[in-house]
Amino acid sequence: METDRKSTFPSINTVSLAAQICSGVVAGVGAIGLLGWISNSQLLASIRPNYIPMAPNTAVVFVVLGITLFTLIRWHMNLISRWIAWVAAIFVVPLNVLSLTQYVTNIDFGIDQMLLVTTKTLGGVPMGVMSPITAANFLLSGFSVSLVSFSSVNRRYMKNIASCLAIVIASIGSVVILGYLYKTPLLYGGTIVPMALTTAITFVFLGIGLISVTGLWCWPQCLVMGSSTRARLLRAFLPVTVGTVIIMGWFHTIIAMQSRSNPALLASLLAILFMVIVSIIISYTAKLIGHSIDLAETKRKLAEVQLRKLSQAIEQSSSTVVITDTKGTIEYVNPKFTQLTGYTAEEAIGQNPRLLKSGKTSPEEYKRLWDVITSGGEWMGKFYNRKKTGVFYWESASISPIKNQEGVITHFLAVKEDITERKRFEAHLEHLANNDPLTNLFNRRRFREELEGWVAQMERHESNGALLFIDLDNFKYINDTLGHQKGDEILINFAHRLRARVRETDIIARLGGDEFAIILPYTDADQAQSIAMQIMELSRVNLQGKNDRLHSVTSSIGIALFPEHGGDVEKLLTYADLAMYRAKEKGRNCVCTYSPDQKIHYELRMDWEERIRDALKNNRFVLHLQPISNIRHKKIMGYEALLRMVDENNALTFPSEFLTIAERFGLIRDIDRWVVRRSIHLIAEQQFTDRGLFLDVNLSGKAFSDPELLPLIKQEFEATNINPATLIFEITETATIENMVDAHRLITTLKDMGCRFGLDDFGIGFSSFSYLKQLPVDFLKIDGSFISELKHNHTDQHMVRAMVEVARGLGKQTIAEFVGCEETVQLLSNYGVDYAQGYHIGKPFAISEIDTYSEIL
Repeated sequence: METDRKSTFPSINTVSLAAQICSGVVAGVGAIGLLGWISNSQLLASIRPNYIPMAPNTAVVFVVLGITLFTLIRWHMNLISRWIAWVAAIFVVPLNVLSLTQYVTNIDFGIDQMLLVTTKTLGGVPMGVMSPITAANFLLSGFSVSLVSFSSVNRRYMKNIASCLAIVIASIGSVVILGYLYKTPLLYGGTIVPMALTTAITFVFLGIGLISVTGLWCWPQCLVMGSSTRARLLRAFLPVTVGTVIIMGWFHTIIAMQSRSNPALLASLLAILFMVIVSIIISYTAKLIGHSIDLAETKRKLAEVQLRKLSQAIEQSSSTVVITDTKGTIEYVNPKFTQLTGYTAEEAIGQNPRLLKSGKTSPEEYKRLWDVITSGGEWMGKFYNRKKTGVFYWESASISPIKNQEGVITHFLAVKEDITERKRFEAHLEHLANNDPLTNLFNRRRFREELEGWVAQMERHESNGALLFIDLDNFKYINDTLGHQKGDEILINFAHRLRARVRETDIIARLGGDEFAIILPYTDADQAQSIAMQIMELSRVNLQGKNDRLHSVTSSIGIALFPEHGGDVEKLLTYADLAMYRAKEKGRNCVCTYSPDQKIHYELRMDWEERIRDALKNNRFVLHLQPISNIRHKKIMGYEALLRMVDENNALTFPSEFLTIAERFGLIRDIDRWVVRRSIHLIAEQQFTDRGLFLDVNLSGKAFSDPELLPLIKQEFEATNINPATLIFEITETATIENMVDAHRLITTLKDMGCRFGLDDFGIGFSSFSYLKQLPVDFLKIDGSFISELKHNHTDQHMVRAMVEVARGLGKQTIAEFVGCEETVQLLSNYGVDYAQGYHIGKPFAISEIDTYSEIL
């Protein structure tokens, strides 16, 4: 059994010490006997004058075996000790084979007295001659030593054989000693030379030493000193066995004494035979009983280990664990429960889990839970519970029944996890995905979803609804003259006024910039006109600017009716947009409802759509480059790629004239792909990597949800083999915040590919810098509204300085656009801005002029 090799053995040091003592006795007795022959004092080779002394060749063999045994023990059977053992075996085995051959054939090989010749006899028996029993025992010793030296961990059976041979060696010595005690030589008869008493005693020590050196796991040590049940039973039966053998030995002696043959030999053989039979019976019985007990004990210990592991896992689990009876009474809670809820185990045990009830979960949900778990199923869901302190928290729970061997439910196990932070983050992401960060109104994406739902609902109910498209008049002028902060205040204030005016069922959204939209369910044309007029009054604001000049803010509102004007969301938005532009054409600050005569405007937009499609088809887009300078080193480090469309007269059309239409007609993704593909090839053609330049490329907000964009970029990278780090993608912060989840995914993927990413128009789309922590961008491009008047506007100076500090703290570099003079460059340098871009650095130019422009720079 494996348990025989455990730590209940005597220590290795103790066994080694005993073996070393035995080896010392063997070598010492041999040396003393040999010294007696050399000094002609045979008394040293015997114990008493009338005892046969140890033969000189016997003494020599004992010295060799003793030294060999000591070497094997002391140096743990390394290569040197094994060589010594092999040499000793080669000496011992042939010598004793010759001795036995000499007895059998009566041929004198001259090896009896090892040059120490004597003619002395004792009782008619010649002295100095090795007994054949001694020779046989030495043969066994030689084989045992060789097996020990050849054996290894992977040859354990050799050690077992060596150990068995050692037992025979010690047993033969013990029998001879017993014969001397009986005063009758044993194991020989007739004229065979007897074994000396000193030889027999030395054989006992030699056998014990060999047994020790074979290892504690070898038989019989594993049974005598092992920790298995079999070994313990053997040790328990040992006194009974010894007592029985002694009694039977005396009984057999009385019987044997009646024999004319050697009575001591017969008595010893009978005693040994009986001892072997009794030992085998006891050993086999102990094996049967011990094996069963060991199996049961092993299973019990394994069960205890598993139970201990399970207990520790539950106690140290990061999840809350609760065990109840079938009535829901709590019987166990782990430490995490106490840490999370504030209830101690003493307070919770005996209570019902309802002590955490917040009242936010419906009774129907609890009923479904009990129906599932009492029927033997597992229930999984979420709870909005309350801690002992009254604080509410979310947790996900998995509740399952615990059944006994008969399949009867005895308890319920609940494993729960605190997901409050996850729910808060999910709500935060959902809010970012659906709401405008400045006004907290719905954004364009969510507004379209709401509009689709309400249009379908009005059609089902055969009712009417209205869509209002609102644009603040002169807002860009106000924003540019009074600053973006004042512009943000106007937008926020207007959003508050809209909320106060509309009904709870009405849907308000900020579509972007100064554009708002409202869905008015169950509203006809007259009601929509009336509400629009009231909203127009709400939007009127008079602001005081420089030199006490008053600036007025008004609004133009377009109305589209559904289902009267159609049920397609895109068309409704277009119609409302056309009506709004019609209102602006009338002089602004008015309301206009869409009518068929406004189709000309729609057709104009359709014409733009056709022109954009033609430009994509016939490659009538071009890129111009504007240099970006490293402020510290005063060196051009890269360029921004600026898109232009070439019309049929080869005139350039700027993005402001066609990108809005392209986005509304779903063409913006195609433009993104064209720009990306052309930019990557431009980097390869102009060898930007070798020249240490980068290219800044703008993407639209639709790029986040374009499934073809990332595969296209990977394909072009493989085709051109450019360094992705030379390509910097750039997108506005407003578009990023409106699509925070998709933006984070796209930015992370592009950065994993080796690209870099920048945030454009930084500073005008955030109500807080906290969102910036979630975006792994490399560059922040400070919006030009902060830079254009930087040398005159102290507020802008403070804002730019603050933005640079925030960027530096987050490990991001900054780029300032709209840089118009050297004084501005100096201020930016003082603030720690990394890069500058603007007319003072360089105007946009065609790609064909890049070499000429580089020479001028």
